[in-house]
Amino acid sequence: MANQAGELIEIELGGKGLEYVRGICGDISGICSRLCRIESKNLTITGLVPQGTSKSRAEQLNAGGLVSPHIAWDWLANQTNELSSKQQPVMLLAQDIWMQATDKYNRLNAPDIERFSYLGCPYHFLNSQPLQVDDVQCLVQSLTSIHTVLAISHYHLELASDESIPAIYDTTFDEVWKRISQIFIDAYDQESFLVLRPKNRNYFGELPYCD
Repeated sequence: MANQAGELIEIELGGKGLEYVRGICGDISGICSRLCRIESKNLTITGLVPQGTSKSRAEQLNAGGLVSPHIAWDWLANQTNELSSKQQPVMLLAQDIWMQATDKYNRLNAPDIERFSYLGCPYHFLNSQPLQVDDVQCLVQSLTSIHTVLAISHYHLELASDESIPAIYDTTFDEVWKRISQIFIDAYDQESFLVLRPKNRNYFGELPYCD
C-alpha cells in the first residue's frame, strides 16, 4: 500500500477503464455525457496505483486497499499546483454529479472556490493562479457525490452574476470543454482515481464525437 504520493504510478487500462467510466458517467449531462461520446481509440485511460502493482490488480477498479487515504488526492493537488505554476490559465473543475443546483450547499470553506450550474448540475471550480494545494484538497473533500469527476481546463472563467450558483449555457461551457486537458474519475473504492487524456491531442475539445 502506498503511503506517499511519490510512490504512485499510472498503468494504462484500455477497455476495462472505459467500461468503468461509462458505468459512472453514462446517464449524466455535461462533462460526463461529452466524455462518453468520445471513441475509445481517441482516449488514454490510466489508473493511479502504487509502484509494483500488476496490471490485473490495477484493472480491479472497484477494489480498495491499494492506497492510503488521501494520498492519491494529495498527488492530484500537488500536480495541479505545479501545472498552474508553469502554465496559465489553469482551472480545476469538479462536477458534483449527485447534487442539484437548487440544493443548499454550505461545505465550501476555501474562499477561492466558485460555483456554477450547467444543465441543472452544479460545478465547483478554482481559478486562482497558481492553484493552492489546500484549496484543491478542500474542493475534493467538499463534494457530496460518492463518485468524483474533476477536470483541468486551460480556460479562465469569469462569472458576471451575484447568484450563489449562476447558470451558464452551451456557448460558455463549450469554451471550458474545448480546453480540458485531463479528466479524473475516482476508482479503487474512492481511494484513488483514473486519469483520462486525449490521445495525440492536447485537449478534449479537439476530439470528434462518435455517432
